[in-house]
Amino acid sequence: IFAHLLNADGQVIAGSDANHYPAQFWQADGGERLLSYFPLWIPPDAPPGTYQVEIGVYYQPTGERLPILQGETAVSDRLLLQPVEIR
Repeated sequence: IFAHLLNADGQVIAGSDANHYPAQFWQADGGERLLSYFPLWIPPDAPPGTYQVEIGVYYQPTGERLPILQGETAVSDRLLLQPVEIR
C-alpha cells in the first residue's frame, strides 16, 4: 500500500509505503478492514499551494500497481483523495 503527496505538476514530493499486512492474506470477499498510517513528511522547501494525495496498492516483488475495479473494469491504479492545502 502506498500514499503519495503530489504537487501541481503531479510529481511525488512525499511518499510512504507499508506492507504490514500483505495482500495475499486479504479476504477475497472484502469482509475485513485494514487500518494503516502513512506519514507524509512535507519537505521544508515545499511551496504553499494545493496538493493532491493519492493512495493505491502494488505488487511488492515487481512494484506493479494493482488496478482499482468498478465491476469488472479497471478504472485506475490509484485513488485520489481530497486536495490538501500547504501554507
